[in-house]
Amino acid sequence: MVEQRKNATDGLGDTPGFNLTNLQGLMYANDVHAATLVLDDVLTVCGAINPATATAAQTNALTACTVLQSWDRKVNLDSVGAQVFTEFWAYIRRERGGDFTNVVDNQEFWAIDFNANDPVNTPSGIDLTVATNTDLVIEGLNTAVENLNAANVALDEPWQNVQFLERNGVPVPIHGGNGTMGIYGDIKVNLSAGGYKNPTGGNSYIQTVTWDDTDCPIADTILTHSQSADPASPHYGDQTELYAIKQWVRMPYCEAEIEAAKIGDTIILRP
Repeated sequence: MVEQRKNATDGLGDTPGFNLTNLQGLMYANDVHAATLVLDDVLTVCGAINPATATAAQTNALTACTVLQSWDRKVNLDSVGAQVFTEFWAYIRRERGGDFTNVVDNQEFWAIDFNANDPVNTPSGIDLTVATNTDLVIEGLNTAVENLNAANVALDEPWQNVQFLERNGVPVPIHGGNGTMGIYGDIKVNLSAGGYKNPTGGNSYIQTVTWDDTDCPIADTILTHSQSADPASPHYGDQTELYAIKQWVRMPYCEAEIEAAKIGDTIILRP
C-alpha cells in the first residue's frame, strides 16, 4: 500500500506521497490482499469442474465461485461475496499453517514462494500443479458454503448486512474484515447465526494527523465502538455510525479548540 502511494497508483490521487485525505482513503480502502494473491487461481480451479459430473463438494465450490467471480475483492459495505472468501481463507489458514504468517511461509501452497528479498511481491498464486492444492481449494469453498448455510447467511448478501455492531438493538454495519486476509482495516469477529456480529477486536481508536503553519496539530480520529459504554448515552453509537460511512471526527487540541468543543462542565480530579 505504501509502495502504491509513493507511485500514486492506488487511485487515491495523482500526486505521490501522503496527505491527510489520501491517508484516510488508504485507511478505509478495504482491499483484501489475500484475494489479490489467490482468487484468480481459485476461479481457475472452479473452471475445470464439470457440473454434469460434479460431486456435492464440487457443486458447492461452483456455487461459491459464481459469487466470487463478481466480488470486488474488498470488504466495503456494498461488497457482495466477502463472506464467502472470509470462510474460504479461514479454512486455508487452518490447513496450511494456522495463521497468515505461516501460510506465507508454506512451501507447498504457493506458485511463487516467499522470498525475503522481494517481500512485497511474494508469495503469490496457488501452485495448481500440486493436486492436493486443487483438492484443498475445492474443500475450502465447500466448507465456506456449508458454514454460511449453517449460519443462515446468504452467499450473495451485501457485507453491510453480514458484519455489524449492535447498538441498542440496531445493527450498525461495519466495513473492514479479518486482518489475517491481508486487510488493513482489521475487524475481528467470528461467524455466528446471522452473520459476523459484534466485533471484539481489530480497529478501535484510529487517528490521522498532520500539521500546518499554526501551533495546533490537525487530527481527525474515530473510535469504532464509540466513546460511551452506557446504552443511554447519545455517544453510545454515534462514532460507530460515522465509521460505517467512513467519516472522521476533528479532535480539539489547543485550548481554544477544547473550549469550543466542550459539551459539559469540566471535572477536575485530584489525588
